[in-house]
Order: sequence, then C-alpha cells, then structure tokens
Amino acid sequence: MPALLTVVIILGIVALILGAASVRVIKQYENGVLFRLGMKRAMARQAEAEREKRAKIMSTISERGNFLAGEAAAADQPPDSRPAPVPSPQPASAIPTNGRHDLAKR
Repeated sequence: MPALLTVVIILGIVALILGAASVRVIKQYENGVLFRLGMKRAMARQAEAEREKRAKIMSTISERGNFLAGEAAAADQPPDSRPAPVPSPQPASAIPTNGRHDLAKR
C-alpha cells in the first residue's frame, strides 16, 4: 500500500510539473517569445540579405556613375577634325638608289 501511495504522489507531482510547463509555453506563445526565439535566425539572415542587396545596388550605381562621368568627359573634348596627313608621292628621280643609277634610267 505505501508503494501505491508513493507512485500516486509521484504521478501527481509529474502531472503538476507538466501542467505548469504547458501553461508557461502557452503564455510564452501568446507573448510572442517562442515566435521571436524561433524566427530570430531567419530574420537575421533576411536582414543580412537585404544589406548585401543594398550594397550591391549602391556599387552598381557607383560604377554606372563613374562610367557616365568618363563618357561625359570624352564627349566634352572636340574630335580632331583635321584629316590624317598623307605623304605626297615622290618622283622616280628622288627615290634613292644607293648609287645604282642604271635602274632608274630603264
């Protein structure tokens, strides 16, 4: 009989502990504690992804700005409108023959 009484008391204590724990879990859920603890990592990852996305957008804007600044600077310089110099043809008598005049006479 005392063993049965001990078992009943132990089961009663376990039931009370489980009941108190379930009430605590329900209150934490209602207060949003469980949600915050479970979602903390996911929200941190999402925030990091947003920061990386913003940084990438800012670097892209910076690169485009630098490119456009270079293009504008190049557009401000007038192109060289003079044609490239073309050497005038030389008469056959002006071509050096290295002392061999007989080839120039033919």
